[in-house]
Amino acid sequence: PGTSPRPLPEGLAHHLPAKSDIVLQTHFHLTGKPENEQSSIGLYFGEKKPVRQFTSIQLPPVFGAFSGIDLAPGAAETVVTDSFELPVDVRAFGAQPHSHYRGKSLSMTAHLPDGESIVLLDIPDWDMDWQEEYRFAEQVLLPAGTRIEVDVAWDNSEASTNNPVVPPVRVRWGFESLDEMGSIDLFVVPAGDR
Repeated sequence: PGTSPRPLPEGLAHHLPAKSDIVLQTHFHLTGKPENEQSSIGLYFGEKKPVRQFTSIQLPPVFGAFSGIDLAPGAAETVVTDSFELPVDVRAFGAQPHSHYRGKSLSMTAHLPDGESIVLLDIPDWDMDWQEEYRFAEQVLLPAGTRIEVDVAWDNSEASTNNPVVPPVRVRWGFESLDEMGSIDLFVVPAGDR
């Protein structure tokens, strides 16, 4: 909620087939009194058919559902690392991190076959209320064999000002804001498809 629109690069679009349903998932917390809700979404339609396709590579997949997220009560730092080796050359044009309240930091680094490393995204002080989708100033060429590595860290300590439950309780992966998730999406197009 409240994020700024991030137009896709020229020639790209999300495909929305005719007669599709759009499902919007929102997180609400009980306040003890009646509340009004006025969510809305904006759709921007392209004037031309997209000239190329794009995809996202999410690490860990499914927002970390299978990565064993298990935050012990009082743990100041729990880290999950995941990686993926690119089978083809791609151009990366953006990234989108995701975590909940206890998220501490998220980073994504590309380790190229020639030994060079490129930091694609680094958020050392995560704030769930400022989740954004980031566009790179320039597309980043990532050749086949590049290993994309993601580190996601959480702070489930009493000292964390973002911990919504004090004293801390055990937290595992889940859909609710009081559960946890953690991943970064990397948006890419085939390198030969300019």
